Amino acid sequence: ISNQLLTCYDNPDYERFGVADTINSLISNGTSPSDIAVIYKENREALPLAELFNRMGIPFQLEKGSNIIHDIDIKRLTTLLRVIAEPTNSAALFEVLHFNWLKLSGIDLMRIVSYRAVKQCSMISVIDDLINSKELKLDDRQQFIEFYNQLGEWGKDNINLTLPETIEKICQESNYLEMILNHPDRVLKLQNLRRLTDEVKQQAEINGDMKLE
Repeated sequence: ISNQLLTCYDNPDYERFGVADTINSLISNGTSPSDIAVIYKENREALPLAELFNRMGIPFQLEKGSNIIHDIDIKRLTTLLRVIAEPTNSAALFEVLHFNWLKLSGIDLMRIVSYRAVKQCSMISVIDDLINSKELKLDDRQQFIEFYNQLGEWGKDNINLTLPETIEKICQESNYLEMILNHPDRVLKLQNLRRLTDEVKQQAEINGDMKLE
């Protein structure tokens, strides 16, 4: 490899600015951004670099070397989408209730788990008892009723909105977007979400009637 350059910096901040300045110079001299790569040891090192690139107007794309479906939070989002498409999917609903970003009461979730085990019933039956019976004792029953009502609203959105609009609405109203914006790897998380929504938009352009199913 020709034109190798080894530079040492006093601290990580100087290093990041040095990397950004070098990239800016390369682009100014005609190098395509797609021909430039920054290799780092750990994913967390990408965040300050990406934020600096954003401030300096340097185009970039993060590559983690794996499909976005391996992102645990993308998996959880798709599980929520599955529940909206299949409201009788008891196993998926049981999993969704435990997602931290939905901010449901942990103590009440334990009571629901215990109640379900004793009754040996489906989550749909638990929901029915939660709404219509006082046997299931919860500190914040209304919180769960509102969430189940929200699932119904998202189900209606799935019928009345385009799929990209539905997913965007779900991400905002479920606290999913808030969660990834506060994640230590938020740049990568946002990029994975963007890749998912871009794929959905491309498929929706081909099939305008595309829905969660």
